[in-house]
Amino acid sequence: MIVDRSTDKKPPTDYMCDFSLSSQSRILEILEEDPIVFEELLIEDELIQECQFGNKLLVEYLSQKDVVELILKYLLVPPKDENASEEEKIVYPFNSNEIIGLEIYSIIEVTCQEDSLMEKIFKFLDQDNINSVYAGYFSHVVTIQLKRRWEETLAYLEKKPEIIDKLILHIGTSAIKDVILCLLIGCEKENLYERTSKFLSSTKIVTKLIKLLNEENTSIVHENVTKCIVDFIFHLETKKKYVMELESLETINKLLNCLLGNGTNESLISNSLTIIIELLIYINQQNRIILTNNSTHPLLLSIFQKIENIIKLLDPKTIKKKFELSFGTIQSPLGNSRLKLIQLFHILFFVSKELSEMFFSKYKILSIILDHFFQYKWNNFLHNYVRDFIHTIFETNSIKLIEEMVDDYKIIEKIITISKQYPDIKKNKEFDRGNFNHIFQIANKFAMYQTKTKSLNQKLTEIKGWEEFINNFLKNIKKIESTKIGIMNNTIKNIQKNQNNLTTNDDDNDEIELFKDMDDDDDDDDFDLDFLEKIGDIDEDDDDDDDEFSWFDEKNKVDSSKKEENSKNFFDYLSSDEDDDKLSNSSDDEEIKNTKLIVSDKRKLDRKKKPKNIEIEEPKDKKIKNTRKKEKFTIRNNYI
Repeated sequence: MIVDRSTDKKPPTDYMCDFSLSSQSRILEILEEDPIVFEELLIEDELIQECQFGNKLLVEYLSQKDVVELILKYLLVPPKDENASEEEKIVYPFNSNEIIGLEIYSIIEVTCQEDSLMEKIFKFLDQDNINSVYAGYFSHVVTIQLKRRWEETLAYLEKKPEIIDKLILHIGTSAIKDVILCLLIGCEKENLYERTSKFLSSTKIVTKLIKLLNEENTSIVHENVTKCIVDFIFHLETKKKYVMELESLETINKLLNCLLGNGTNESLISNSLTIIIELLIYINQQNRIILTNNSTHPLLLSIFQKIENIIKLLDPKTIKKKFELSFGTIQSPLGNSRLKLIQLFHILFFVSKELSEMFFSKYKILSIILDHFFQYKWNNFLHNYVRDFIHTIFETNSIKLIEEMVDDYKIIEKIITISKQYPDIKKNKEFDRGNFNHIFQIANKFAMYQTKTKSLNQKLTEIKGWEEFINNFLKNIKKIESTKIGIMNNTIKNIQKNQNNLTTNDDDNDEIELFKDMDDDDDDDDFDLDFLEKIGDIDEDDDDDDDEFSWFDEKNKVDSSKKEENSKNFFDYLSSDEDDDKLSNSSDDEEIKNTKLIVSDKRKLDRKKKPKNIEIEEPKDKKIKNTRKKEKFTIRNNYI
C-alpha cells in the first residue's frame, strides 16, 4: 500500500519499508504494462536487486527468448548513432551485463537451447575492429555459458569450428584471450575433457597460436599468445592430449625460427624464449629429456644444433639504443631477451649436464655470460641469474666448467681486482657496484669448494692474492654481516633474561641489575673496526666527518646524564620512607589499623598480576617501614 504523505508532518515510522515497496511497485507497474518496455526496466536502480531476491514475475519475463535477445543486443552491439544517449551507450550495456552475471538458470537454459541466440553471441567476432569494452561483455557471456553449460556450448562449437579461427584472429584483445584460455584449460569434467581435447586438436589451435609469433603482429599479440601457451603448458600434466601437438617438430622449428629471425624484434625473441623455457621445464618434470629409446628429446637436440646462432643473440650491440640513467649513460642495454637467453642456458645445463658441458666449453658460453655479469654492474636481474647459474654448476660438481672459469676466464683475478677497488669507492663516497654482493657470494662458493678437489685447490693456491683475499677481505665481510645480526640477538636475549629474573626474584637489587645489564650490552658485542677503517667506512683523518657527527656525541652526553639523573630519582623514590614517616606520625592509630593499601593508577599494573590489597597492621616503628618498602619492590617487579 502506498501511503499519501502530503498531509503528514512527520515521516511514517515504517518509512524505510515503504521506500522499498515503492521501488518494487515501480518495477511491478512496468511489468503490468502492455506492451512492456524493456528499456524502462533497464534504467531502474532496483532491477538487479529484485533479480537477486528472486522476483518470480521479473525472472519469468527476463527469461523469454525475445527479452534475452534484447539483453544480448545491448550487450554485444554498440549503438551505431554517434549521438546516441548516455543510457544507450553506458546504462543499457552495463545493466544487461549485470543480469547475465547473476547466472540465472532459466536465462542460461534459453540461451544454450536456441541456436539463434548462440549465433547472435558469436556473431560479435565478425567485426574487423572490436571494441574492448564490448569484448569484455562478450567474454563474460561466453565463459558463463561454458561454465554452466559446457556440453551444449561445445556442441554448438563443434557444428561451427570456424569460430575458433575467429577467436584466434582477435587474440590481440585481452578479453578474447580469456575465452581461448577458458576453452584450453577450463574444462573440469573428465567425460567432457576427452571430447573437448579431440575437438580442439582437430582445429590445430596450438599450432595456429604459435604461427601468430611473427614480425607482422604486434607485441600485444605476442604477449597474449605466450600467455595462452604458457598457461596451457602449466596444465599439461592433467591435459596430456595436446602434448603431441605442442612437442611436434613443426612447433619446435617454428619457435626456433621466431627466435633466430633477423634478431632485431625484441618482443618476438623474448616471447619465443619464454615458451621454449616453459616447455623445457615441463619435459624435465616429466623425465622425458631422455626418451625410452635412449634418444634425446627433439626439442633439446634442435636447440643444440642451432646453439651457435643462438649465442650470437647474446651480443647486446644489436640493440642500438641509449639510456640516460642516474649513474650514467648505457650505450647498448642488455635487454629482456638477453636475460631470457641466460635463463635458457641455465635451464639447458640443469636438464642435460653432459651435453651442456660439451657445447658450453666449445663455444665459451660461460665466458660470454660472465662478461655480461661484470659489464652490466647495475642489472640485478642479470646478477641473480648468473649467481644462480654458477651455484648450479657447483652443486652438480661440474669440475670442467669450474676450472674453465678459473683458467680461461680468470674469474678469481677479476674478483681480487674488484675487492681492491672497494675501499676507494667507500672512501670517496662513490656509487657502489650493483653486483658487489653477488661477486662476494660467488667468491665464497669458490672458497667453500676449494678443499673438495686437489686440482682446484692447487690452481687457487697458486693465484696471487687469493689467500690474502680469503683470510682478510672475505673473512671480515662475513664477520661484519654476521655481527650486525648477533648484536641484536644478544640484546634481545639479555632483555628477556632480565625480565625473567625480575618476575621470579623479589630481591631489592633486581631493579639495579636491569639497568646495569642494559647499559653493559653496548660493550659486550664490539666487532673489528680496523677493517672498516681500511675500506673507508671510518676515516680518522677526515675532520669534516668528525664535525658532521659531533652533534651526535653531544646528544649522547646529554641523554646519558639525563638517564643517570632519572635513574637516581627513581631509586630514591623506591627507597624513600617519606610516606612511612607520615604514616607512623599519624595521631589516629585506630584509623591506620583499618586502612588498606590501594595500588595507584600511576603504577599501570597488569590486572592479571595485580597483587591483592595489603592490609596494614598497627605501625610499630621500623617493622611497618620494612613491610612497606618490601611491598613497593613487589609491585614494581610485577609491573615489569
